[in-house]
Amino acid sequence: MASGIMFTADPISGNSKVTFIDASFGLGEALVSGLVNADIYKAKAGKIIDKKISTKKVAIYGIPKGGTEQRERLMRISRMIKH
Repeated sequence: MASGIMFTADPISGNSKVTFIDASFGLGEALVSGLVNADIYKAKAGKIIDKKISTKKVAIYGIPKGGTEQRERLMRISRMIKH
């Protein structure tokens, strides 16, 4: 599950040909409260022209019986091993 905030124009310059998307895992609560840094996507004419992926250690998810819970994110580490 992921959530995000989309700006239909560049929030800095006002350029309406550029769309910004701030996204994170889980519900948007962690993002809007500042608990995590967003992944930032910049799009123009339907194509991603720039992105910045942030490390996130936690995410907030809904509980089936109601409410939310904070969960730690497991980090994936890839290594290249030369033989």
